[in-house]
Amino acid sequence: MEEKIDTSVNRVEEIRDVKEPVKKPFLVRFWWIALICSAIAVFVIIAAVTGGNSDKRSENNNSGQPNQQETSGYRDIFLTSKIFPKDVEVKFTVPPMPIDKITSIGPLGGANSGVAQDSSGAGSHNVPADHIYVHEGDKKTGRTQAYDVRAVADGYLVQVEYQKARWEANDHVSRMDDYTLNFQYSKNLFLMICHLTDLSPDIKNKVGNLTEGDQNFYEIPVKAGEIIGRGGGGPTIDAVDLWAVDLNRQAHFIHPERYGTKSGHSVNPLDYFAEPLRSQLYTKLPIRPEPRAGEFAYDVDGKLVGNWFPLKEDKKFKRGMPTLSFFYFSLDPSVIQIGYIPTNSVYFVKNNKPDPAKIGVTSGLVKYEVMSDRLTEGSPAPANFQTEGTFLVQMLGDRKIKAELFEGKRADQVTGFTENAQTYDR
Repeated sequence: MEEKIDTSVNRVEEIRDVKEPVKKPFLVRFWWIALICSAIAVFVIIAAVTGGNSDKRSENNNSGQPNQQETSGYRDIFLTSKIFPKDVEVKFTVPPMPIDKITSIGPLGGANSGVAQDSSGAGSHNVPADHIYVHEGDKKTGRTQAYDVRAVADGYLVQVEYQKARWEANDHVSRMDDYTLNFQYSKNLFLMICHLTDLSPDIKNKVGNLTEGDQNFYEIPVKAGEIIGRGGGGPTIDAVDLWAVDLNRQAHFIHPERYGTKSGHSVNPLDYFAEPLRSQLYTKLPIRPEPRAGEFAYDVDGKLVGNWFPLKEDKKFKRGMPTLSFFYFSLDPSVIQIGYIPTNSVYFVKNNKPDPAKIGVTSGLVKYEVMSDRLTEGSPAPANFQTEGTFLVQMLGDRKIKAELFEGKRADQVTGFTENAQTYDR
């Protein structure tokens, strides 16, 4: 009995002598939890800082100067501006130039060959433009004299884009200062005045130094009638563009969201001017059927007419931009035109048919023999048609087409698609 007890005691002591394993510190064992928590903390801090800066734009911009983080980079000013917390109805009360000085207004939907500022298609109007053109001066003199441009209503200058634009027309080449000023008049209404060749001394002082390619953001108050800059002054920049954006309305594209906030909500700026100014401006438009101010969004579901996006992106052109369009001449909507960015051209169609608004899936293969508008010398329907090529087109579905341009070929020389054909959608 005694021996058994001793054995038990010895066993107990033996167990006590066995050392328990040493536990590692919590952060060592669960390092991955610490890493995740740290990442979340950093994210929250960054969001708080940037959000706070965004919410305090007015507080930081009392001088009109842009915040540093908001300069020289793309930002959707239409969706991010916080100047106007509520939407109000606004009417423009002052013309950009005196009515008696405005010689003509180019309607919406203008398009022509060779206007891209570079090979990427930037600045191209080979598809219908969603803004109008206001001219001052005498066309016979080349409209080279500079003229003052004024703010159309009380509002804020919220964005300035600056480039050293290269413009070509006939034998003239201009390399001039080119400013776009974006004004905000309510939560949802903006007006861009494009192609100013100089800024007023007051605006220039408030925006500070600009370098080519800048897209800077401000909150500079302006008053109706205030001189904001100068237009003209060169042989090729002979008009200012008015480009209105109303977030309460959408352009009549099949998918306006594909065009971004600006083009997807572009509207006719003339209709925002108060009477009798609106009617006076309408007299400067060319005589044409309604809509008198033109149109730029021709899409009809299930028909060929309108803009088309290539399914296969081409690095030479802006991503997500339509490169092929079937539409009508802005000065005479009975005349068919085809815009094609890869050749930087707008074409007239031989015999002015078939009408793209009547071409659907059941139409099969369709041919358009074309001539570039650069050969028309101003005539929308040239009597002496000079064939430059033929478009072969087929609608594969209500929102999908196949198309190919055969340069230098007449319609009777084209029989079918080759491996160069492209597929497009809306």
